[in-house]
Amino acid sequence: QQQQQQQQQQQQQQQQQQQQQQQQQQQQQQQGASVWLCMSLHIR
Repeated sequence: QQQQQQQQQQQQQQQQQQQQQQQQQQQQQQQGASVWLCMSLHIR
């Protein structure tokens, strides 16, 4: 029983880490788009 509990905890931790990574990637993409917009407007 103890082993099963440990495995479940590890799986939950891995899922949380994956979610955090996805959120970070989305934030970076949004920042890149906004910078690109600012640059294109500035060139005009």
